[in-house]
Amino acid sequence: MKVIVDLNVCQGHGECSRIAPDLFQLGTDLSLTWVEFPEEERRSDIVEATSACPTQAISISDEN
Repeated sequence: MKVIVDLNVCQGHGECSRIAPDLFQLGTDLSLTWVEFPEEERRSDIVEATSACPTQAISISDEN
């Protein structure tokens, strides 16, 4: 599983970092960093973060 964030769409709302702070980190300058290849066990957290993103900037790919 690969987590993809479109930084051109992300507006730094931080919902993803609220849901999974160990996978998504929002910096004080609103820059986002994330775990690109999380463990499969974390899929439900990633799906929740994807759903919660107001700009739909996060997606999941099963192709590495």
